[in-house]
Amino acid sequence: MAAAGTFVREVNAPAGAWLGMILVKASTGGGRWSDAVRVLRSETVQEAEILRELRKQVAAKMPTAMFMLAAGAATVGASGWLYPEVGAWIAGPGDRIVLAASVIASLNVKRMAGAATAFLRT
Repeated sequence: MAAAGTFVREVNAPAGAWLGMILVKASTGGGRWSDAVRVLRSETVQEAEILRELRKQVAAKMPTAMFMLAAGAATVGASGWLYPEVGAWIAGPGDRIVLAASVIASLNVKRMAGAATAFLRT
């Protein structure tokens, strides 16, 4: 039981306290605490593999998402510059539509990029 207390103090996290409590209960009740640790290890390894795979997928797709955003903005800008009638439409009645679409796209990309960046930092 002293080892479980040391473990809880060294880990200093809710999961550490939870695991320490399980070990103490298992050892005082005559249970086999090694079974609990083995199951916990198996679950932890599986979760770590899933998170590594998700991280790899997010990291692989992020450059494509950023490129698509830049390509869309470049297309609108180049169209307005190369074709005077498109430029006039964007400068006239189309400005609200382009602005609204840009704001919506920016908010979606910001949300996606923020979530992906936060996930990649974990």
